[in-house]
Amino acid sequence: MKEKLKQEAIGVLFMITAILTGISLATYSPSDVLSMSRFFLIENAMGIAGVFIAHVLIKYGMGYFSWGLVLLLFVWGWTFFAAKDYRKTWRFTFYWFLFILLSALLTTTILNRQVPLVTPDFNISGFVGGALSILLMDWLGLIPSILILAVAIVVVVSLYFRWSMYQPLNRLWKYWTESCHNWRISRKERKSKEKRVKAAKKGKTEKKKDKKNK
Repeated sequence: MKEKLKQEAIGVLFMITAILTGISLATYSPSDVLSMSRFFLIENAMGIAGVFIAHVLIKYGMGYFSWGLVLLLFVWGWTFFAAKDYRKTWRFTFYWFLFILLSALLTTTILNRQVPLVTPDFNISGFVGGALSILLMDWLGLIPSILILAVAIVVVVSLYFRWSMYQPLNRLWKYWTESCHNWRISRKERKSKEKRVKAAKKGKTEKKKDKKNK
């Protein structure tokens, strides 16, 4: 019983932390000064603590994709609170973290093609996403980086949901081959119909010529 109460208490702490972190991110303002002084005007609803949390996550973390970490905190809180299976939560944590990291990299790679390392545009994916994106583009280039990240996201999603990647591609290939086959058949039928129409017209003109000659 005591162990269960401890787990519930830990779960409540995790969920409250997730909610407060979400409030900090939701009320984030770039104009807030990162300072311990109360003499600065702070727009963050969480006060100085909220400014620090939002600044670290958005500037130095994964930017606005840090909302994914808020979801992770809440999921872990619910896992402790409801005494759920930790293995499922660990699996979700692994794939979800990969998903938000790859999404941050893909987004900043598309939006910030050639930018300095320190830029306000990295608010989208934070310093982590921006620095990794620049490293990836330096080594591989823009188009290969986008292609690799997009494929990696598809692989992560399919692995988590245990979806087969072969089946959709196989269906697409079958649809493509059937469409091409039907197009060829319809093209042949159209050509043969045109030939019959031309032959019929030619036959009519020849009959008219024969009547005139008679």
